[in-house]
Amino acid sequence: MDKLKKISSEDLLQELIDRKVLTQIPVGLYKEFELKRKYKNRDKAMNFEGVFLLHNAN
Repeated sequence: MDKLKKISSEDLLQELIDRKVLTQIPVGLYKEFELKRKYKNRDKAMNFEGVFLLHNAN
């Protein structure tokens, strides 16, 4: 059985971006972005360091 080497989350995200599976969406102080919860705590604010868009495999 092949064993996967350990990889950091940042390296994994970068690999998925390089393979065009994910696209990073710029967010932060200078880029307005709002994401709302679907069910619980809909009025509670959510903060993120980064947001990624997953591409459809088709």
